[in-house]
Amino acid sequence: MIIFFAGDFFCAENDKFSFDNFSKSIGNENKCILNFEGTFNISNNIKMKRKINLIQNKNILNKLPKNIYLNLVNNHSTDLGIRNYFEMKEKIKNMNNLNHIKNRNLILIENTKILFLADKREDCNVKETDFLEFDFRNILDISESIKDSIVIIHGGLEGRIDPTPYQRYLSHLLVDLSAKAVLFMHSHVEGTIEIYKNKIIHYGLGNFYFSKVGDLHGHQKDQSILLGFDTRNKQISTYKLKPNSSLIKYDYKITEYPPLSEYRSFYMKNYKVTSSLRPRQLEYNQFIVNTKFYLWNFFAKILVKIGISKAIKSLFLIYFRIFSKN
Repeated sequence: MIIFFAGDFFCAENDKFSFDNFSKSIGNENKCILNFEGTFNISNNIKMKRKINLIQNKNILNKLPKNIYLNLVNNHSTDLGIRNYFEMKEKIKNMNNLNHIKNRNLILIENTKILFLADKREDCNVKETDFLEFDFRNILDISESIKDSIVIIHGGLEGRIDPTPYQRYLSHLLVDLSAKAVLFMHSHVEGTIEIYKNKIIHYGLGNFYFSKVGDLHGHQKDQSILLGFDTRNKQISTYKLKPNSSLIKYDYKITEYPPLSEYRSFYMKNYKVTSSLRPRQLEYNQFIVNTKFYLWNFFAKILVKIGISKAIKSLFLIYFRIFSKN
């Protein structure tokens, strides 16, 4: 059996998508896990808290093939409230009969362990859900679950192909703890691939299929990159999905990064401070990374609430443009 891993999926209520051709192309004997970025209205207990709420087309569940598994560990599965999330999770679990070997987002398919983690700095609701947190202390706490697992993480900064220093540091830690592979969702772009201790770390599978949201995304920007883990020979291969839903196997390009001791300088050079002033996760210390993020998040929310966030960002944008010319 081959277990395929696909990127971010969102089919809006006014959009149309069918898994039928894709399901046939991967073969009924194989499975595919994709990041189900959004929610269904299951409980009718609508509680929208976000500026952008991703509500999936209801027909997706009605026509979901048995070899397609939906990963709900992301920052939009709770858009309609926590009760709706758990009811949606139960319905999908019953449909595809995932073999849960532990309660905390660890599943088993053909004796292959797959572990799901979520980054709360990327707005994943770790507190109220059953998500496992992508952070240093938690990773150490669940080291036994990580061993021999393929680790799927909803994290990393959106739109960036390279990992932040902290993200890369934690990815290496997962491999040090004997993870088979580390794969990231959430960036919405195809990220780089690093080989660390002979293990693959993929920093972003991009969008498998994503309806247009405002001026973001849209099908013409879908990368449709998949990774396939062969449970027989334990090998990982990369694939691209053609418009007719057939798969093409291709050789991936390995990115040679500098060691962690030098990576911070590399990242700072390639990713300057933006007008949002969001911290870049430059440190390898959980306390410092989280403190900077929560301070930024606290003041950012205040600026949004009083309605001057866009004006402040515009001023910083002008400043950075002038500064960069000098």
